[in-house]
Amino acid sequence: MNGFTASLRTWERELDKVRRRVEDAKKARNALLERESELRQRVLTAKSELDLLRVLEERKEGYGDSAKVILSKEDAFSEVATVADRIEVPQEYVAAIEGALGAGLSTLILDSEDDVAKAIGFLKKSKKGRAAFAALAMLKASPAPDISSDESIIGRASDVVKCEESYRPVVNSLLDRFLLCEDLETAIRIHKRGKYPEYSLLTRSGDLVEPTGIIRGGSPSDQPVIGRKKRIETLEKNVVALEKFRSNVEHELLKREVRIQKLQAEFSSLDDSYQEEIRKRVDVESFVSTTRYSIKNSEDRLARVEQE
Repeated sequence: MNGFTASLRTWERELDKVRRRVEDAKKARNALLERESELRQRVLTAKSELDLLRVLEERKEGYGDSAKVILSKEDAFSEVATVADRIEVPQEYVAAIEGALGAGLSTLILDSEDDVAKAIGFLKKSKKGRAAFAALAMLKASPAPDISSDESIIGRASDVVKCEESYRPVVNSLLDRFLLCEDLETAIRIHKRGKYPEYSLLTRSGDLVEPTGIIRGGSPSDQPVIGRKKRIETLEKNVVALEKFRSNVEHELLKREVRIQKLQAEFSSLDDSYQEEIRKRVDVESFVSTTRYSIKNSEDRLARVEQE
């Protein structure tokens, strides 16, 4: 019987080992399921934002009607773009630069004064209003005016804007006369000091104190025009990368499921063998018990016979 007991313990150890492997495989599978669900949600969120931005860009939301007319005729010009399309601004300063530029975001950049004359002709013919134009051939780079060191001033608004060198004269002409500061309270205090009478004072959130003392402010747009095209490009790349990552996770999930099925099949086979061993032991114990009972009965009958 000791042999049977040792055999059963061996089966039990093997069953426990496979059971733990099944549990580990399921934990790994569940972690992948959570990761896949997270990736699916990120893809949906990115696609939703991407769809919205594409619609806004297609409709040229944020630009004046006159600018939209000229942009729709881009084939008529060697270069036509808005200022917003040709600049890059750190996210922390987007609200400020949009607040400073205002309608200037729709300023149309063209190559030459001839292109500007042609564009104005389009507007007059279609009666679509007026627009601001910047002819690159007419603008020259000029040194930015100096400002004295002042810890309450972050810097000139033009300094936080990145662009190709050919567009720098446009940016400087639009933004050199704006000084960045932290908040409206600081801007008002600087204005009252009268230290920068020729500058407009611009806050991070886009509020503005003009040299005349006029204050402009309010809530910035939740869908800024600056960086919209770049954001679309970034989202398109992100969606592709996320979809690829999710596909890899799904492939790994399939492999995990196959592994779990194999381990469960192995466990089932071992358990069948284990149960068969138990049945054998029960049969043997039953046989031994029956035999012992028969022997005992025979011994008892023999003893009675001898007594007689």
